[in-house]
Parts: sequence; C-alpha cells; structure tokens
Amino acid sequence: MYLTQPLSVKPAPARIGSYNKRYKRLLVLAAVILCMSPWALLIFSFMPRDASLVGGSDTDWMNVDKLTFKAAVQSEIRHISSTTPTPTNDTRSPREHILLALASHTESDTCDYYMNAQFLEDPVAQPHRLCSSDKLVQDPLKPSAIHMDAFDMKRRLSFYPQKLEWARGFKTGLVNEELQPWMKDYLKSRERVSLVLDSDPVVPPSVGSDGPGPDDNVWKEAGEISWSLRKDSIQSGTSLLRCGILDTNIPQRYCDSRNVAMKLNMVPPVTNWPGLDLRPPFGVLEASCHLSENEWFGRGFGDGAAGWMFDGMEIVPPQESATIECDAWIDTTLFFISRWDTTNPYQFHQDAMNTFLVYSLLQLHPSKVQPVILDSRNSDGPYTAAWSHIFSSSRHLVDVRQIRDTITDALKQNANPLNASPVVCFKRAVWGIHGGISPLSRGGTKKTKCENAPLLFAFRDFMLERIWDAAGVVRGEKGTGGAVEAWRTLPVASLEKEDNAGYVFEEEVRRLEREQGREQARNFAYETVVVTYAVRNMSTSRSMNEKGILGSTVVHGVAGTKQRGFSQDGRVDRLKRIIPNEAALIQSLKELADSYDVQETGIKIHFRAVDFAALAFEDQVAIAQGTDFYIGPHGAAFVHLLYLRQLPFAAVLELKPPERGAGNQQFQNLALKMGNQYDYVSTGSSIDREQMSKISSAATRLLDTLTTARNAIK
Repeated sequence: MYLTQPLSVKPAPARIGSYNKRYKRLLVLAAVILCMSPWALLIFSFMPRDASLVGGSDTDWMNVDKLTFKAAVQSEIRHISSTTPTPTNDTRSPREHILLALASHTESDTCDYYMNAQFLEDPVAQPHRLCSSDKLVQDPLKPSAIHMDAFDMKRRLSFYPQKLEWARGFKTGLVNEELQPWMKDYLKSRERVSLVLDSDPVVPPSVGSDGPGPDDNVWKEAGEISWSLRKDSIQSGTSLLRCGILDTNIPQRYCDSRNVAMKLNMVPPVTNWPGLDLRPPFGVLEASCHLSENEWFGRGFGDGAAGWMFDGMEIVPPQESATIECDAWIDTTLFFISRWDTTNPYQFHQDAMNTFLVYSLLQLHPSKVQPVILDSRNSDGPYTAAWSHIFSSSRHLVDVRQIRDTITDALKQNANPLNASPVVCFKRAVWGIHGGISPLSRGGTKKTKCENAPLLFAFRDFMLERIWDAAGVVRGEKGTGGAVEAWRTLPVASLEKEDNAGYVFEEEVRRLEREQGREQARNFAYETVVVTYAVRNMSTSRSMNEKGILGSTVVHGVAGTKQRGFSQDGRVDRLKRIIPNEAALIQSLKELADSYDVQETGIKIHFRAVDFAALAFEDQVAIAQGTDFYIGPHGAAFVHLLYLRQLPFAAVLELKPPERGAGNQQFQNLALKMGNQYDYVSTGSSIDREQMSKISSAATRLLDTLTTARNAIK
C-alpha cells in the first residue's frame, strides 16, 4: 500500500458542505420528478391515440399492415378499459361501446368475425380512398376483384345497351378487356350542367380537416344543423371519396365523402308508387377528384345509401379551371340513410346495426352528426324517431327533400338569382349500408356456438344509453358499459294499463324509487319476474307514435317548419303467423303465472300481453328491458331479445309454426349470443290441447331456471 503523506500528519478534513449542496439539489430534482410522474402518466393515459391509426382520419388503410393496425386498436381497448365508467360526452360513441365490450367480454372464442367485432381491427374494413386529389395507382382489373352479379351489372350498364351481352356472361367469369376504357369514355363524355357563378374558390382542405369554409360567414342555425348561404366553390380536385367493405363476400360498401355537391332540382320527388326506394338520377351528386375506376366500378355498392350515392354521383376529372359552384353549404356532418323496412322492428334494427358499425369505424358521435333520410318515408313507421334522437342529438328528423325545400326557399327570400339547378355542397357526407346484410341476419340456418357476443352487448348498451339520455333519465351508478343498472327501467309513455298490458311493471319500479327510495325499488325489481307475451295484431297502424318521449319531441325538417307530407299509416294487408285461438293461449299462460308457487321461491310472477307494434319505439325497448321471460309466435318482434332484463339472464320461449322449422335458428341464436336461456315449441296454425300442454311445461321449466338463478343473486 502506498501512502502519499506520513502517518504522523493528520489528513485534512473533508469539505462536506459543498457536497451536501450538490446532493440537496439532486434530492429536490428527484422529489419533483416523483411528484410529477403520476400526473404525467394520467395526462398521457387520456391523450388521444395516434390519429394516423384511427378510423376518423384520411389514412389509406390499404397501405397499413394488419398487425400495426390491430396493435393500435388493442391499445385503445386497454386505454378505455382502464378509464372511469363516466363517459367523456353525454353518452359514449359507438366505437367506445365496442371497445368496452371487447374489454369486458373475453370468453368469445366461438363467435365469428362480426360478433367479436374483429372488423374494428381489420384495415380492409376501414375506408380507403377511391377518389382524391392524388392520382391513384390503378390495379389491373381481374375477375376475382369483381363481385357484382349479372342482375346488378345489367342495372348498372343499362345506359349502355351494347354492353349488356357482357353482363349476361358475367357469371361465367368472362371479362371484357374493353370494360375499363369504355367506362372512362362514358365518364368523360357524359353531359353535365355547367354552373357559372362569381365566387372565390375554396382552399383545398389539408389532410385530416373537415373541409372548406371561411370562418367569417354569417351562419343560419337550425337546431344542431349548421348551414349557410354562401357561394364558395369546390376547387378542382379537392373532393374526397373513401369507402370501406365490412364483408368481402358481400361487398356492399359504406362511404365517407368530403366536398361534394348536390343539385337540388334533381332530388327525386315522392310519387304514388308504393315502397321506400327512390332511385336518384345520374348527376344529382357531383365531385371533383382523381378516380380509381377499377375500385369504383369493380365492387358493389348495394341498395342502401351508398348505392344511392353511386347511382347519382358524377365524377368530374380535375382540371385547372374547373370548379363546382355552390349556392349553400351544410357544415354539419350528414349521415345519409335509405331505410329497408320502416314498419318491421327486425329490419329497423338491421339498419340501426349497420349505422352503428359505420359510426364506430369512422369514429362518429351522435352529438355531431345529422342523419338524412333518402327514402320516400311511406310509411315512416314507429322507429323513425331513432334517427333524430339515437343517431343524432339534434332531435331534427330530416329528409333530403326538406333540405332541398329549405335551401331553395332561403335563396328566394334572400333575393338570390336562382340557377336552373341550385346547388348545396356538403363539407362531409357519410353514406350508409343496406340494412339487409347486417350481422343480425348472418348464420340463421344453424344453431350458433357463440355466447355473450361483444358486438351485440355494445349495440344494446349504445341503444339503451341513447334512449335514457334522450328521455332525460339519470343513469345508474353502475352498469355495463356505463349504461343503466339492469334493474332500473325506462319510462313508458305510450302504454296504458287498459291497453291489455295487464301490468306496467316499469312504471311501478319508477314509482317506488320516487316515493320509497332506491333500495326499495331495487328489492322489488329483484323479487319480480315479468313474463311478456308478444301479441301479433294485423290491425295495428304501425305508424310513428308521437305519444312516446322521443316522438313527442321530434322537430320536423331542417328549420322545424316543414310538415310531413307523406303517409303515416304502416298497416299491413296481411300478417302471417297469427294464432287464431291466441286469447285462450294468453289466458292459459296468465293462469300459469298466477299459480306459480311464490311461497317456495319468494319470487312474484307477473304476466302481461303486449302488442309491441302499437307502441312508440322507445316504449317497445322499455317493455323489453323490463321483461325477464319473453314468449310469442315467431316474428320480427323477437329482435327485442336484445334488450331483455338480465338478472342474471333472461328466458325465451319461441312458438315456431311449421314454416319456421329446424332451418330457422335466427332467434335462438340471438338469445344465445345475448347469454339467455332459450326453448321452443313447434305449433300449428292454431294451438291444440297437446301443444298447449307442451307450452305450459316449457314455460314452467324456464320459470324454475329463472327463479333459481334470481334467488342466487338477490
């Protein structure tokens, strides 16, 4: 060991003071970091996800690999599952409901692509550009890329008779190499109405923006619909069309468009022709962008709003001097819907489901969207208020003809010289999918293995939460997806006790909560099993019911002044599967409920028979939500299985007529996917004594199962 100084010399004392000052600074810095870390993590957790990996952006999803996109969605699921149940907005968006359902329903290995909501993780389902400011690379046209059948092609090619022979041979896979050139020629040679107005062109929107529009305009406010009379033009090449496909086997697309125009005098009028569809003339819509012809013509658009857009859209090739002149702008995001069947609850829910899917993929929230009806509204049906209250917060029920009339009248009142065709331009317009191809209609020919499907729970929670919000009802402290607690009931406005309902359970629960408190109401709800029989009645009007909470608050038209000029009666001339001796069946079921042993189970059974078609839509949902045991003949009202009260599950007894045998499992599958108990009894056109006995036995078994499960959770 070497020493630097003799041992007899004492070492100099260490300078501790200077070191202490340094350590103190480090300690203070460490303390600040520790204190700030939780806040930084909290702020980061609530930051929005990367905008390049969400459905609301303008990203071309065909160029995003599936693993990257799936990882982004999984990150969203983890993020939303860790947040408070209280929504950021008044209600959660469809996408948020799906993410919550995916986070809470993990046992779904037996469910398919749709029921597991895997489309949310699939780049193919996201919208990708078909027409934009950029020249898109054209893929070679291949037979495998075309999915339209011969009938659809004939309809699309009807303007070009000499090409019909090509359409007739389409199913055989014969592809004419002239297809792409002659379609290009058709687009270029199609005569278009030239609009010449003095106006300043609008600056092209940047990526991710909502479109053009100066900030200093004087706005006219009509509820939540923002529109203005201003002659800003759509500059050449600044339109954007993006479309996505949910199912490549049935490639009917939804589309998201920016900066497109509608010629108001070409909007199809309502005629005396029965039915809903009003096909548009070519040229009623106009866009200026570089079109991918193979993508545009190579896949089907279907018969929904996207098909309406395809039939009516004229694509103007971008030119330096070409602009689309506008007389008015609508700045609110519009969602165009061409409904399938307005009087049928099952078909309405198919339209609603597909709308829910499109909202989730494009990250739309009802508070910022206005649905616009494209069909004839003949008749409107009891479900129409859903488009003004559930998929919008505006409470405005608007059709495309009311937009035409409102803007045309405003132009006249402002002494504006009307063109031959006044033009309204849309900042953003979304075009929905035909309801008939919704996930509700899939796989109905065989029994499903899927239980507790995330998509259905997300859809149910969204619908319930929106109805609760529209009705002004305070949500419960806890509940699936931030919605209401299962025992709490919606108000019922369009149903009276004398309407053969027997017992309005929902109003009794609400009365108890008001008068005796929450605990008393909850106990009563848990100690009651409500059996609801669904009546089928041909004489029901099936019209829009304005006794309900939603229907009574609808504002008709853009400015709330346009009256409905269409048929309201949706009465059917013929209704199948009506049971001639239904009164005897109802009496038998009522006696069974009244005689059920309440002493042994401690559960009171209440029975009621309800004609759902006679009620407002929101009251149909309220009655279903207050039902523990649903019984009825096979029919569209079975779609209300979506809303049944689950304490911890509901029971379903379907009466199947001969024409709905083993090959029809759609309502059994719906019951199982919602985690409910199901049974059925085969019947004839009338219920004989033997079938009545089978119905009673099946009902008793299901009641036993329900009461046992209820007692276990009380």
